[in-house]
Amino acid sequence: MTKASGHGHEIIQEKPTSRFCKFSDNELGVLQLHLKCLFFRTRVINKQIINELVRSLFPNIEMNGMSDLATLHTWALRSYRDYNMIIRRELRNLVPEFIRKYRLSESRQLTTQQISEYITEKVWMSFLKRHMDVIDEKKTFKDQPRNTTAFTKFIHSAFNLFIQENLLGKEVNDTVKNLNYLTVDMKVYTANGNDILQRIDIRSLLNLDRQ
Repeated sequence: MTKASGHGHEIIQEKPTSRFCKFSDNELGVLQLHLKCLFFRTRVINKQIINELVRSLFPNIEMNGMSDLATLHTWALRSYRDYNMIIRRELRNLVPEFIRKYRLSESRQLTTQQISEYITEKVWMSFLKRHMDVIDEKKTFKDQPRNTTAFTKFIHSAFNLFIQENLLGKEVNDTVKNLNYLTVDMKVYTANGNDILQRIDIRSLLNLDRQ
């Protein structure tokens, strides 16, 4: 059985250049590490999530009003945009081969088994390597098989949507974003042992309880 293969891509975010920025390169590195870990729970963040994460990580840093916050929000949101761009690109790149392999068309649709055979856990972990490197993989996935199930379901659901995009010309980006409900309750542990991410109520901050 031929399976897909992925490739890791590194994103290097520049430090915010605003004179109001209070963060050192090391502190920004810590923040980006946690953003990469958070990506397993949600592919969408907002200013409230960023503020909560920053307050938890750096309780002694005072921000100088809106200028500091705006600079930090822009930097963090740009990081997340790049993370999303990579995972969408990797999945979209696999679509043409998948369609050819299973001879799909508008009238001949895929099955969930075909997706499961094609995109295995090993495949999605390979093209999320930069994110896998900053989590405690054992505590996050090996010790919590439900997390593996949840994130694999997200990947398969997103891939299914990108196939529909290819075959039917559907706009699917917003629908992919709305798949966060599948993973938002995952407990993700950072490689450095920090458990701050467990204290952030992403579900409430994204108003998923109202959906």
